[in-house]
Formats: sequence, C-alpha cells, structure tokens
Amino acid sequence: MIARSISESESEEFFETLCRSFDLDIFLSRPIFRQDPFYDLNFKRALFDDTGKMVSVLTLVPLSIRLAGDQIAAIAGIASVGTPPESRSNGYAGRLIEETLKSLHRDRLFPIAALETQNQDFYRRFGFEGCSEISAWEASLEDFAIRPSIGLPRIISRSEMMAKIDSFQRAYDRSISNRQGVFLRDLRRWEAIFSFRSNFVTAICENGSEIMGYLILTPPDETGSIEILEAVAENQMVMGFLFQMIENYPGALSARGRINRTGLKDFRIDRMVSAQWDEIPGFMCALADPLEALSVIARGTQASGAISDLKQGLVVRLREGSNDICIKIKHCCHGAHVAQIDGDGGDGDWFETDRHGLIQLVMGCKSPQELAQAGKLKASDSHSLEAASRLFPKIDPFLAPLDSF
Repeated sequence: MIARSISESESEEFFETLCRSFDLDIFLSRPIFRQDPFYDLNFKRALFDDTGKMVSVLTLVPLSIRLAGDQIAAIAGIASVGTPPESRSNGYAGRLIEETLKSLHRDRLFPIAALETQNQDFYRRFGFEGCSEISAWEASLEDFAIRPSIGLPRIISRSEMMAKIDSFQRAYDRSISNRQGVFLRDLRRWEAIFSFRSNFVTAICENGSEIMGYLILTPPDETGSIEILEAVAENQMVMGFLFQMIENYPGALSARGRINRTGLKDFRIDRMVSAQWDEIPGFMCALADPLEALSVIARGTQASGAISDLKQGLVVRLREGSNDICIKIKHCCHGAHVAQIDGDGGDGDWFETDRHGLIQLVMGCKSPQELAQAGKLKASDSHSLEAASRLFPKIDPFLAPLDSF
C-alpha cells in the first residue's frame, strides 16, 4: 500500500471517493471542490491498495496560529478524513494519517498538525492530543436579557456581506489582536465558505462604515432554535449589542452554538442562568516536526537564542537575571527530555514528558505544573519546573472556530 499526493488525472477519483465516504451529493459538491481558492493537489492525500485502488482520502488545510511570544507557526489542518463503505474496517484511514504525518516531518513544511474530531481515542494513537476545551450550549432567549441594552444591530444581505468582506476581516483581526493561541484567518477561504453556504443571516454592528462586530447565524428551525455560527466583537459592549438582536429575532425561542473556555469568559455566556452545557471533544494537535515547533516556542519565550544541535535536539539560552542559562532539549519519538547544562557540560536540572504532554506544552494549553500533577511530566525538582514554565508558558488558547475546516 502507498500513501501520497494525488495527480490531476486522479482528482476525479479522489472527489468521488470523498463523496462516497461522507454520502455527499456529487452535483452539489463538485463546484465547492473545484472552486476552493486553496485547491492544491499536493494537499489532497490518498491511500492506494496493492491493486492501485484509492481506498482512503484526506485533505491538508494550510493554517497559521499565533503561539507564545507572538510567534506564528504553520499548521497542517487535517480535514475530510474518509474511507468509502466498501473499504472500511481495514485500518486504511489510520494508515493514511500515519503516512501523512511522516511526510509532513520529511517535507518540513508544517511543524504541527491539527484536526477537529469527536473520536479522540482513535487519533491519540498517532500522537494527537486535545488542545482545547469546547462546549456546546443552548439557552432560552430570556437569558439574553441580562446583556446590556444599547440598541439593535443591522441585518445585511449576502451581497452587502461580500461587498464589506474586508471590513469583516478587520473586525476579526481586531478581536484577536491581543491573543495568543489563536488561528489567523485567511480571508479568501472564509469568503469562499460563505459564498457557497446557504440559509444564514448576518447581523453587523457598525461605527460609521466600519464593522465593529458581527453575528452569523441560522434562521429559527421548526423548534424556534437559532444556531450561532460565528460571533465576533471588539469588546463586551459590542457583543451585548449583537446578542440583543438574537433576543428580538422573529420566531426565535432559543439559541445554541459552540464555544471554548476563553470564549465563555469573553462573551459571558456562562452567566446564562438556564443554559444547558455539553462538553464535547474538539481540537487536537500533533507534532509533525517537533524540533521546528520547539524552535518556534524558544524564539517566542524568554530564550535569547535557539541553536540546532545536529539532529538530536536544541540548545536554548534563557535569560536569568544578568546571566544566561543553557537548556538542552532532546526529542525522540516518545517525547522530550529537557535539561539545564551544568558547568561541566553535563545535565543538571531536568524534566521530561511524552509526546502527548509535549504538544500540550507547545500549544500552551497546559502548564508544566498541570502536567506534573496529572503524572504526565517528570521533573528533577521545583526549580526545573520553573524553567519549564518560562520555556513553555501557558497561554490558554482561544482557538477561534475552525471555519476553514
């Protein structure tokens, strides 16, 4: 069996395999598949059996994320992992994911891979670990009355939305400007998604001609429930302004959506008295090129430099008062060992973690202390944990909705 990128002559077979895997309507899906602004055959990966038949497919989505120290890391989003019914229960999807991660490491284009899934146990075997806590919520519109009343936003048409697309992007950029652990959004992909999507309503809050915040939501369904697809605002007042529109939406009785832990604090949805919550598996990451990912983190924290140490690891210099201390990071397939280099060149204080703990440190979703308490990180002493916290600061990732998936 072989896993690789597809050729142009195989693109139709890839598309049909994708449709069979997810039971998609071929005629409705074809223009979306072909007109993707990021359509790239190199990012269409397939597994072929010994007869040359395509038995499993996935798509890589190039993304960027802001990590500790405002460093930008390239991420390969793994999307649309599918195996058609006649080829299932043979381990094909797992084999394709495994080979794709190997190719990402070999090509050194993306140090981190990411995906959204509700089957975390399956993906953990390939080195993925949960990096965001996502909640599905639903609340009566009576709860929205607790928000500040400062007026009603304006509902706009699809054509006006497309005409103001640059202003939408600026509003999104301002909403994440002071955040780490957040995806940067490519306007072309976002525009393409809502160009093809139907049955949604857009409400905006403006200051003059500039959009200060917006909501994208579905009309009420047969039960009177609205689904919030995206909520972006510069501050609490603008968000309250937008949510008042939901409270007054004709025919709406309740609202639902998905949000992460940081979003709860920002949008105050956690204050809704009768809201129903359901913690769901969500965002997972794996290290495709661990040394490059570690270099990104080292450049963004208190390191004054990160030096490649052959192919075995890194030597990172951390500022400590007027002196530098050298920390050596060794990575292997099972995780990482981090040690301070003592005066004789040997290892002094140290800590180590497995590959699941390491990706959580890199993404900033867990602190070294939290991992140590959970038994996922071992340290020589408290001083080594302090050094670990400086090298891997917790940033409580915001991780805005992955509309690009």
